[in-house]
Amino acid sequence: METKEQALTKAHGPNSRRTIEYSYVMKGILDDAKLPGFTDAQWDPLGDLVNIPRFERTGNFMEVVNWQQYVPLLSTWSKATGWTFDVRRITEGEGYAILELTEHADYPDRQETYNSVSIYEFDDDGKLVRLGIFLQMKAPPEANQAHQWDLEGVGAQS
Repeated sequence: METKEQALTKAHGPNSRRTIEYSYVMKGILDDAKLPGFTDAQWDPLGDLVNIPRFERTGNFMEVVNWQQYVPLLSTWSKATGWTFDVRRITEGEGYAILELTEHADYPDRQETYNSVSIYEFDDDGKLVRLGIFLQMKAPPEANQAHQWDLEGVGAQS
């Protein structure tokens, strides 16, 4: 995993810097979640970067949660998952940043690497109000799919 300082060299404005800051604060708290006595209150430093009354996250499965719903989900995920990432690219415009990551997740039963694109939208005070997550990952085993793509048949690389 690259350092925060290395990732910040890819940031070219205030929104991309905020986005990288959010990611590294989240990573630090996620690591602490594995320690005894961890509570949801330990997500407060991440909450400091968020406009909590307006926050909305749309996740991998198109689920939409507010901050109060998101924090316990983060705690459950982080207690069972190791997570690292590398910033592939970050772009920004007025009020938003788009972060592309290669993410590495260590679950109790498997390891996964996937690409993600996250769209961070900020209010006029620079607080996060909306977060949208998009993933690319290897196809699940055949038994888990109602429809099977014939990737080999079309010569796709995996």
